[in-house]
Amino acid sequence: MENVDRAILPLIFLIFVDTIATIHWYSAHGVEEANPFMAFFLTRDVIYFFIVKMTLSLGGVAVIHNFYDKKLCKIGLFVLYLAYIGVFFIHCGIFASLVL
Repeated sequence: MENVDRAILPLIFLIFVDTIATIHWYSAHGVEEANPFMAFFLTRDVIYFFIVKMTLSLGGVAVIHNFYDKKLCKIGLFVLYLAYIGVFFIHCGIFASLVL
């Protein structure tokens, strides 16, 4: 496995967890999507949301993969990790508030 793959695979995992958790919170508990653009698709159908979310996200990941050797790309990847780790903790907070 190449370094670029090792750097990107956890991001893909975080994106997938965010997508599935968002669908679950929306479907089971009525929690709204914070991103208005994505909320539009989520309110139409979770399948639309899933397709759009994964297409946009994985399209971005493909760009990162192609330009991984560039410094700006590595900075962007770091920022994405920070953002998705933050989103992961938001999902954990939602889980805790619904369970506790």
